[in-house]
Amino acid sequence: ILSGALRKDERSGYVEGCFKIDKSQSDLFGGGINSIILRREMTASGGSRYLYNGEQTTISEARKIFGNLIDLHGQHQHQSLLDPEKYYDILDTYGKLESDAKLVAGSFDKISALEAEKNVLLAKEKELTEKRDFLEFQLKEIASVDPSPGEDEELEKEAKLLHNSEEIASGTNRIYTALYDDDKSAASRIRSALAALDRLKDFIEDHKSLETDLTSALVSVEETAGLLHKYSGKIEFEPARLEEINQRLSSLRHLKKKYKTDISGILQKKEEIEGMLGGSEDLSEKINRFSGSIDKEVRKYTKLSLELSAKRKISAKKLREGILERLKDLGMKKSLFEVIVESRDFRESGIAIEIDGLKYSGDRNGIDEIEFMIATGKSERMLPVSQIASGGEVSRIMLGIKSVLMKADRVPVLVFDEIDTGISGRIASAVGRELSKLGKYHQLLCVTHLPQIAGMSDSHYSVEKTEKDGRVVTRISRLNSEEKIFEIAKLLAGDKVTEIHLKNAKELIENSNN
Repeated sequence: ILSGALRKDERSGYVEGCFKIDKSQSDLFGGGINSIILRREMTASGGSRYLYNGEQTTISEARKIFGNLIDLHGQHQHQSLLDPEKYYDILDTYGKLESDAKLVAGSFDKISALEAEKNVLLAKEKELTEKRDFLEFQLKEIASVDPSPGEDEELEKEAKLLHNSEEIASGTNRIYTALYDDDKSAASRIRSALAALDRLKDFIEDHKSLETDLTSALVSVEETAGLLHKYSGKIEFEPARLEEINQRLSSLRHLKKKYKTDISGILQKKEEIEGMLGGSEDLSEKINRFSGSIDKEVRKYTKLSLELSAKRKISAKKLREGILERLKDLGMKKSLFEVIVESRDFRESGIAIEIDGLKYSGDRNGIDEIEFMIATGKSERMLPVSQIASGGEVSRIMLGIKSVLMKADRVPVLVFDEIDTGISGRIASAVGRELSKLGKYHQLLCVTHLPQIAGMSDSHYSVEKTEKDGRVVTRISRLNSEEKIFEIAKLLAGDKVTEIHLKNAKELIENSNN
């Protein structure tokens, strides 16, 4: 529907269809669904959008949904049977091979999943191979310095001590002298104080307490002095050690600056690199395991596909015979029809498999390519159904195919237009009977001007155009039984309907329903 379909001066419009879906067709739409509302909205400016059950969807998705809902057969329109991708479902459903096809599709999906995981591992392996030299250089660089946790902090502390060793030694000696090693040291003065206190003990009532405090102070001073003396004895100015520490710190600072982290981060980086380099063997082992699993599944897929292909070829022969029989009934006795099932030649896409030394390509449908071929006369060459001319003859071919597939074809709504072109009499009656049979399995809509076909209908609608307020209006009306007889009589009579025409119309309808 284009914006040109809008009435003059209208800014927008829409077309909407509501479809009831039975269980056998539900899986065509993802399962768990019993009704579909498909809607297209358009504007005069050319804009449009599609809605699927109230949710906006893409044009490609809408076309896919529509293709699963309705088959149009008429001038330039014959959908599913002209799409080779639909032939798999048609042939498998006709031959009751759905479970076999499902096993093939499941095996293909498993192979695809395994290959996807294997490709991820191959990408990692490739990346690791490309980075190996760089990673090994990084590992060697870190290993050459071989940092230890917290080493830089310890070395900076030691360097600071060595750098100030003379000042530390001089200072500790001065403190030691002031506390202990001098006539005027704190220890000497406390001892003098204790001696003086002893001389006054007879006069000071709590001299014992004072003596205890002074003795404790003396012990503290002597212990502190001893510790300082021992510490100062260890302090040495070692230029060589200081230079060694400075060089080591320089190496550590270089690593920290390069990797923009501390020693802990560098050690973690080292572990990661070792893990990556060590993991290359694990990657190769995993890739080999995936390759083995893929080979095993490909063998299974090949077996399942060959079994399905053999069954399809049997089903194809039966389908061909049934369609040829229907075409004869529809006035196309000279038509030839073939269902071709051939192994698909090797191509880059899909799964490459080998059978008897020859390479083929498989996908979810198996290893077969299916084509429906037809020649509308024995003197004409066979052509794919998708390439034959359109028109009434094509619609009859489609009707013949649909009749054979009436139970297998799961598209719920079939629309036939111009199916009566170039036929009349006995053939028209045969076409009507086939349409009637087909209507038991599908919702069938047929546009016709032949009374033999119209008389077969369960429901009859009249389409007429009238003018209202200066505009042409199309009206579709459902006819009751009397109105239907009159419309059939019009098809029989032409302009003037007589009682004889009405009687003939009634008989035609009654005979059609028997």
